[in-house]
Amino acid sequence: FSWWLEARSGYRLVFPDTSNTRYGSYGDGAGFCLWKRHTISTVLDELRDTKGSRTFTNLEKNVYYALQDVPT
Repeated sequence: FSWWLEARSGYRLVFPDTSNTRYGSYGDGAGFCLWKRHTISTVLDELRDTKGSRTFTNLEKNVYYALQDVPT
């Protein structure tokens, strides 16, 4: 993700670290996903389109549709 974003926009953005023992770190990750949801969706679209099968894996599909779902 960082490499893709840097190649297209010229700046590097790193996903926040998450830790089972650090309170709030998953909130940081969730906030980042909401903030950059359109960019993440674009990355997933390009990833899917470059595959021979042109389909998402189950994990990619779940993330993609979760980012599109308004209640989420």
